[in-house]
Amino acid sequence: MSNNIKIKNTDLVLSKIGFGTVNAGLAWDNEDAFEILERYINLGGNVIDCARIYSDWVEPEIGRAERVIGDWIKHRGRRDDLVIMTKGGHPKMDTMNISRMSKEDMEYDLNLSLKALGIDCIDIYFYNRDDLSQPVSDLIEVMESFVKQGKIRYYGCSNWTTERMIEADNYCKEKGYRGFVANQMLFNIASDNMKPFPDETMVTMDKEMIKYHKNSNNLAMPYFGLCSGFFQKLETKGKEAVIDSPYFTEGNLKRGEKIKALEEKYNCTTSQISRVVFPEPLGPRIATSSLSRRFKLTSLRAVWTKSPVSRISFYRNYEDKDSVIKEYMHLTVNEWHENHCKMMSDYSEDDIIGDIFAYLTEYKDFYLLLKDRGILYFLKDIIMELLGPKEEYTNLDAYTVAFIANGIYGWIEEWFLRGMQESGEEMTKLLKSRNL
Repeated sequence: MSNNIKIKNTDLVLSKIGFGTVNAGLAWDNEDAFEILERYINLGGNVIDCARIYSDWVEPEIGRAERVIGDWIKHRGRRDDLVIMTKGGHPKMDTMNISRMSKEDMEYDLNLSLKALGIDCIDIYFYNRDDLSQPVSDLIEVMESFVKQGKIRYYGCSNWTTERMIEADNYCKEKGYRGFVANQMLFNIASDNMKPFPDETMVTMDKEMIKYHKNSNNLAMPYFGLCSGFFQKLETKGKEAVIDSPYFTEGNLKRGEKIKALEEKYNCTTSQISRVVFPEPLGPRIATSSLSRRFKLTSLRAVWTKSPVSRISFYRNYEDKDSVIKEYMHLTVNEWHENHCKMMSDYSEDDIIGDIFAYLTEYKDFYLLLKDRGILYFLKDIIMELLGPKEEYTNLDAYTVAFIANGIYGWIEEWFLRGMQESGEEMTKLLKSRNL
């Protein structure tokens, strides 16, 4: 996750994908939670998104999601590299029509959140909903009081209308406050064509809100970015599996056909397609399900079952599990170079070596998994393609280059086997110092 996002007029730097914890304590807990969260961090993420209400819909534990995150923070022994976000003021689940956004309600939720998370200060604290009966000025002053107390660093809003956010911005400008640093709303590839959610207090981004965020210091943070897996379920399991989804509309069924055609044509996923539709996301997308799944190397049938492409298309392109893994490796290498705007013909072999270690560091989690499964040697093909002999080389040059490339692979393999104790930059320097 490169090209992190800097929020204007703050010291906050956020990864492009935030980790949503709505399922914490339910779908995953204890050691599973620690593993999942650490994997997210190792992939370059730093945004942990929570709420006081998360997972409260299953009795008897209250605030279980924040408890899970707090346990993990305590377990890892540090939190300075994290951006912790949580929300307060959500109505009780059985009385959604009754607001809980008084100063007393917010103080109550905030203090419980701090205790559950085991931290002294929250990086961004959100109003989980809006209360139109309260003046925006009063709501802002409540947040400012929390800032002055040192309990929160910045504050944001979730499920607010554009009109109310503009009103808040104007008030903060008059008072000299920084104001809202972020807004969370429903926004994805299908959100413009869907049935209403049972929760009428949720707000969906529209054209007016997009225009607002492009011209404000209030960063947009879309949630439900992957449509809760709607299109994947539609393709792999059929209409019956998604008939109760709010995304189940004639328009989205047609959209699903187009997405399927694009997936097969370009061998890509729905998530990758959404990035093309929204090539410049306004802020971090809060994701949950995809980041919560463990990556296991299993049978080819199991791989296909979880794939967003058709069975025929899958088996036409891949003969076995190994070919899937190797294709993924090639795709990540190519994507990495494209993201870094580099063409291998334009820079030296020394630069290529440095980029190899930078790439391996970014995809550390995946390659450590290959090591654990005893198939790290798949990486050798990548190394040989980048640094190995070319057809136009003389025999002597080809032998020499092959010797060097195999040696570099040996370095990398041993680096992984020894737990990657050195950074990628350190390994690059060590390798260059040997004048290979």
